[in-house]
Amino acid sequence: LFSPIFFSNAMEEEWFPDSQPEAVKQRSALASMLLFACWGPGSFIFSALGDAYGRKPLAYAALSATAAFGALTAISPSFYIYALLRALLGFSIGGLTVGYVLVVEWLTPAENSRVTLVLNVGYCAFTLILIAVAAAGDALSLGWRTQQAAVAAVLALPLCLVGVALES
Repeated sequence: LFSPIFFSNAMEEEWFPDSQPEAVKQRSALASMLLFACWGPGSFIFSALGDAYGRKPLAYAALSATAAFGALTAISPSFYIYALLRALLGFSIGGLTVGYVLVVEWLTPAENSRVTLVLNVGYCAFTLILIAVAAAGDALSLGWRTQQAAVAAVLALPLCLVGVALES
């Protein structure tokens, strides 16, 4: 996933210091559920807008929103703002599918399967990098906010490719 940090004990202690274990599980589940619940609608809406306004601007909008909402989670003042930002993050992650379409539509049928394989393997590798960044932050006791910011910074790296992609 684009942010392996869903909900940590440090967050719970900061926002709800006197919580019962069951309440911790419920809030953790809510934060995760909101991300995934908004992922599909984000994909649908970004895809429709990409068809109407062009895939390139929508792909960069989704990428920018993913990095921004990821970064904003690091400064969430409360669990409820955090949960809202996770929902918006899920929505924007759904929009990243527009970037896949932007790449694949320029390929010949012979190239399509090979490039799709590379994109999927790249996605998995990128996810592992994000997990490693989060694990390193945890091992160094950097705190959940620093970990969220580090993951968001990694998500912003592909924005350097603005201008390289062809328009659909």
